[in-house]
Amino acid sequence: MLKLSGEERERRNTLIRSGKHRAGQLLKAHILLKSEASEAVEAWSARRVAGDLDTSGKTVAETRQQLVEEGFEAVLTRKHSPNSA
Repeated sequence: MLKLSGEERERRNTLIRSGKHRAGQLLKAHILLKSEASEAVEAWSARRVAGDLDTSGKTVAETRQQLVEEGFEAVLTRKHSPNSA
């Protein structure tokens, strides 16, 4: 079960509402939104999230895994490859 802190949830919601961020960042914020479970709402399956957001199940799984392993900031921060131009 995916659970964000109040501050993380607020940041995610602000990012989604403003809509003025990179597409990848917005996609990951939406993945977190649909993946989070609460007492009132059950978390969506990776397949359902992927279908709703028109992305791959792999992207959903990797985003969820990154949140668990590296934290909220890592999910929303773009990683630069040393091999890229």
